[in-house]
Amino acid sequence: LIYLGKLLTSFFYYPLAGALIVSVIICLIIFLLSKIISFLSGKDSIHIPVILGSIVFLLQTNYQYLLYNSLGLMLQLAMFWLTIKYLKSWIPVILFPFWYWLTGGFSWIFAIMFTIWLIKEPSKIRLIRGIVLCISILLIIWLLKEFFLFQPAKGLFIFPFTKESTGSQLNIFIPLLSLIVIIPLSSKINNRFLYKIRTSEMFRGVTPALVALVLVSLIIFSCYDRKLREYFYAERLFFERKFDRLIDFNIKHPTTNRLTIFLDNIALCETGKLNDKLFDSPQSPDGQSLFLK
Repeated sequence: LIYLGKLLTSFFYYPLAGALIVSVIICLIIFLLSKIISFLSGKDSIHIPVILGSIVFLLQTNYQYLLYNSLGLMLQLAMFWLTIKYLKSWIPVILFPFWYWLTGGFSWIFAIMFTIWLIKEPSKIRLIRGIVLCISILLIIWLLKEFFLFQPAKGLFIFPFTKESTGSQLNIFIPLLSLIVIIPLSSKINNRFLYKIRTSEMFRGVTPALVALVLVSLIIFSCYDRKLREYFYAERLFFERKFDRLIDFNIKHPTTNRLTIFLDNIALCETGKLNDKLFDSPQSPDGQSLFLK
């Protein structure tokens, strides 16, 4: 999962390709949520998937939130949809160890959704399959901990999910996952409240698009950070070794961002201007703007 995330992220070198990759993943999450809810409840539902997809978009606006988080979520939804529609009997239980090996801690999203789906309509065989799945989970962790990876059980449960890979978005990501794993209960949810106001079929079809447009617009305006934008532009100039342009840019757009000042100081050094222009920018008193940890 990490390798796949890094492979896709490498295409972010081209802004259009990066935007397309992120958009496709978010749209696939919305599509899969819609298919799952429709299959379980017997009713077409796009409003809830659009809202949850907008939350994924909100997560992706933070540069600390790594792509493999959204990718891991998308893969679990795809696996669950394939399971309830095509993979019958014991096949999902047998495949789960391999699925865990591929997607790590994100596989628990599928495991919880699948277990809820099994016990939602009690039958002896479904209950046995749920119990076997739970036992297999514990057995996998024990085997990996004792004989193969020699890692702490807690790390094996959640890896590759980490606080560092989500940044400040952790407080949003965890509730989002909690909402998604209870989706198998959606057949018990009555979605009629979404249609209390009588409207034409055409208006109903347009409503999800309007909801998505409004939510995305609000997220864009609320999450836009000029300081971060300037930093990424400065970083781009730095790695393209356009040091003079970088210096001119920082003169026109003075900043207090320590990372931007650090790059500016290296550009000044590379162009022989450090002695003359070092204090044109505010320097960090602990030296961090000259020597990052």
